[in-house]
Amino acid sequence: MEDEPSGGGRSVVNLYRETPVAQDIASQGKNIRPALTLRRATLDDAGILLAHRRAMFAVNCDDTDAIHRTMTDYAPWLWERLSTGEYLGWLVVQRGTNGEIPAASAGLWLIDWPPTPRNLKGKLPYIMSVYTDPAYRRLGLAKQLTTTILDTCREEGYPFAFLHTSAEGRSLYDALGFHPSTEMMIDLTSAASEQTAALDRITSLHAALSA
Repeated sequence: MEDEPSGGGRSVVNLYRETPVAQDIASQGKNIRPALTLRRATLDDAGILLAHRRAMFAVNCDDTDAIHRTMTDYAPWLWERLSTGEYLGWLVVQRGTNGEIPAASAGLWLIDWPPTPRNLKGKLPYIMSVYTDPAYRRLGLAKQLTTTILDTCREEGYPFAFLHTSAEGRSLYDALGFHPSTEMMIDLTSAASEQTAALDRITSLHAALSA
C-alpha cells in the first residue's frame, strides 16, 4: 500500500480531529481586532503575496541574487495557480482612511496527488508562505491564518493537511495539532558533493599506494 506523503521537516495535522483552538478562531472576514481584518486574497493581491514571500526568504537567506531569481520564477507560478484556484491565499489587513495595509498572509496549495485510501480527493493540501510583517507580530495573526486555512480544508473534505516549519514556528503548529510525520528527504546536491569527495579520496589513496 502506498504511504501517505509525510516528512522529516514536514508536519501534518489530522483534520478529522477538531482542536480547541479551531473552535475559537474568528470566521473569515470577521475583525480580529479593531481595524484588522482577515479576508481571502484575490489576483489583485498577488503583489502583496509575492512581497511577503520575498521577505520570508530574506529572513534566512543572505543571497539576494538567489532570492531575486527565485521570485522571478515564482511570480508567474503564483499568478497561474491563483487564477485557476489551485493556490488559495489569505490576508490580514489593517483598514484605514487611505486603504489597506497588509499585515500578514498565508497560502494553501492544492497539489495534484494520486488518490489513496485515506484521501480520495486527488489533491494534497499544503499550507505555505505563512508570513507576518514585523510590525504586526505577537498578535496571533499566523494562528488565525493557519486555522482559517484548516477550516477551509475541513469544509472541502480533506482528511489532513501538511506544512514545513521553521524552529521558530514549531510551537505554534504543535499547539494547533500538527505533528511530525514519517517522510524522509535526501539533499541530492549535498549527497552528490559527498560522493564526489569520496571518489576523489579513493582515487588519491589508490595513486599513493601505486607510487
